[in-house]
Amino acid sequence: MSARFWVPLVGLLVGCGDQKQAAPPAPSATATATVVTTATASAADGTAVAQFCKAHDAKLDALLATCDKKDAAELHAVVASGIQNSKRRCASLKDVRVVEAKVPACLATVATWHDAKLDHLQYEPACREALVGLAADGAPCELDLSCKPGSHCLPKPEADDLEHVCTPAPQEGDPCRVRAGHSCGPKLDCVESTGKCVARGKAGDACGSAQATCEEGLACLRNHSKDPTGKCGPRRKNDEGCHQWAECEGRCKPAAPTLLDGRCVSFCNAP
Repeated sequence: MSARFWVPLVGLLVGCGDQKQAAPPAPSATATATVVTTATASAADGTAVAQFCKAHDAKLDALLATCDKKDAAELHAVVASGIQNSKRRCASLKDVRVVEAKVPACLATVATWHDAKLDHLQYEPACREALVGLAADGAPCELDLSCKPGSHCLPKPEADDLEHVCTPAPQEGDPCRVRAGHSCGPKLDCVESTGKCVARGKAGDACGSAQATCEEGLACLRNHSKDPTGKCGPRRKNDEGCHQWAECEGRCKPAAPTLLDGRCVSFCNAP
């Protein structure tokens, strides 16, 4: 895919004229309201986002074409549904400025069906560089990509779990709400037993019941499907033993219809 697949961005007009302006009045001592100021996306930004989404959609469609629908119809339907949802969310993306030269590196992170969603791309550093958010902290959002660099789209404190706002990255030990999605951001996890943000598991760390989830790119690997816990590690390759569907780069094919345990087989071009 060519790196140059959209109209180049037009430079933004940042000032004009040389009129002198009166000094702003001193702030009132009684003023307490917080003003959320979000940079305004230009028409050129809108065009660039549309072109990004066109390339994003083509990348996901190409990956879906490699998926074996005949042998794994249920999983194929799940992946196809996720891709359609990602396309919809990309089409509604706003408050973003595209850095054209960095887009190919962003889309290159879509390597397997696990990556075929905008929710994955929003946590990739390469994509946060390719799509620079303009929304200030406190502004409503749907994806991290809309928030200014360093901030994330997180559930609004003490509000409906579906109401998200741009928020500075939480720190380890900060309080969190377990039922509110990624309330600790992409690198931390909210543990129910403590109600605090903790680091997501690295390779070799314990995972599973009452444990933090594994960091991006790793899976919780168990020795048996009935094991409540396991250890974080790279997803298993083709023909390796597996005990949960998410353990494999491809998919886990059960040894029998009534079992979860089986062997990894290729799926959606994954090894």
